Amino acid sequence: MLVPKQPGLGFFSKHASDAGPGHPHDAGPVRRGAIEAIGLGGAMLLNAEYMSKWGRYTDFNVLRSLHLRTEGIEASVLDYLFNISKTDRLGSLRCLSLWTGDYLVDDQVDVDSSLARLLRSLRPLDSLELTGIFGEDTFDSVLCSHGESLGKLRLVPTRVPSPVVRPFVLSRGRVEALVRACPGITELKLLVPRRKGDEEEARTYRALSGLRRLDRLSLRLDCSGVQESEDGVRQNADGPYWQVRDMHDGAINVTVDADLVTVIFNAICAHRLPQLIRLYPAEIKNPLGDHLIDNLYFPAACLSRVWIGVRDPRAGWEREFKPVELRARYWEGAEERVESTPGAFSFLLDIWPDSGGDIRKMPSFPLWDGD
Repeated sequence: MLVPKQPGLGFFSKHASDAGPGHPHDAGPVRRGAIEAIGLGGAMLLNAEYMSKWGRYTDFNVLRSLHLRTEGIEASVLDYLFNISKTDRLGSLRCLSLWTGDYLVDDQVDVDSSLARLLRSLRPLDSLELTGIFGEDTFDSVLCSHGESLGKLRLVPTRVPSPVVRPFVLSRGRVEALVRACPGITELKLLVPRRKGDEEEARTYRALSGLRRLDRLSLRLDCSGVQESEDGVRQNADGPYWQVRDMHDGAINVTVDADLVTVIFNAICAHRLPQLIRLYPAEIKNPLGDHLIDNLYFPAACLSRVWIGVRDPRAGWEREFKPVELRARYWEGAEERVESTPGAFSFLLDIWPDSGGDIRKMPSFPLWDGD
C-alpha cells in the first residue's frame, strides 16, 4: 500500500526536526533541509524576512551554491547573509550568484558596502556572478578575498546611473587589476566600455591576454559612454538628453565589423587561445536615464553585430580562430525602419559620408595600435 508523503518534509535530512512539540509531524528537534544548492528568482524584491524563512528550514552549513536572481536585493539580505557567515554557517559555499537589480529602493543605498562586507566574510569562492548595483568596495573585495580561488567570474555593473550610487565602470586599470589578482580564471564575463577604439579600450583587450588559463570569455560592450564623475553622474552641460555628439559616439561604438573584431580577438589571444570568445554590444541607453534614443535605436539594430570565435579542435589546427557573425534577433526589418525614422540617415552620413547611405557598409573605426 502506498503511504502519502507527509507535507512539509521535502528536502529534509534524516536528523533534526522543526515541527515542534504537539505538531502532527513532530519527529523531535528541529529538522533542517540538507540542500546543497538554492536558486531564487522572479519579479520580486528580496528581503531579509524572506531569507530568514529559508534559514529556519535549511542547513546553510551544507549549502554549496546560492543563486539570487530577482528584481532587486535589499541590503538587509546581504546583512543577513553576512551575519550567518560570521558563524561559519556558509563555510561550504563555493558558488555565489547575485543580481542586485538596477533601481534603488530606500534599503539599497548601502548595497555596495553591504555586499563588500559579505564577500570579505566568505571563504574563497570558486565561482562568482555579480549583476546590478555594486561599486568600488565590492570590486576590491572580490579581488582581495577571492581572486586566487576564482575559476569563474561574471561582473556586469548596472548601466542605470543614480544620484546616490556612482556608476561603476570596468576601466582599463580595473581590468588590469583583475588579471593580476585572478590568475586561475577559466570563464569570464565582463561589461566593458567601448571608447571609439581609443588607447584605453585597446589596452583593456590586451590586458585580458594575461589570463593564461582562460577558456571562455564573454565581453558585453557598453556603448552608452557612461563615465564616472565626482557626483556619480555623467555631466552634460546641455541638459539630461543626448546631444548630437552623444548619438555620434553611440553609433560609432555599436559598430563592430569583421575587421575590428579580428583585431580585438588577436589582442586577447596574444598569449593563449581560448576555446570560445563572445563579443556583443549592449543596447544603447541614455547615460542619464534608461530610455532608448528613438532616432538611434533602429540604426543601432542594423549596425550592431554579435560575434563569436571558436578554436578549431582538430589536431594541428589549434591556432585557427575565425570570427563568426551571429545575426541579432531584432535585426530583421530594422533596416526598413531606419528609412522611416526622421534624421536617422542624416546623422549617420555625418559619420560615414562615403557610405552612400548603405547602413551595412559603414565600417568600424579602427582600434588604437600604438605601443
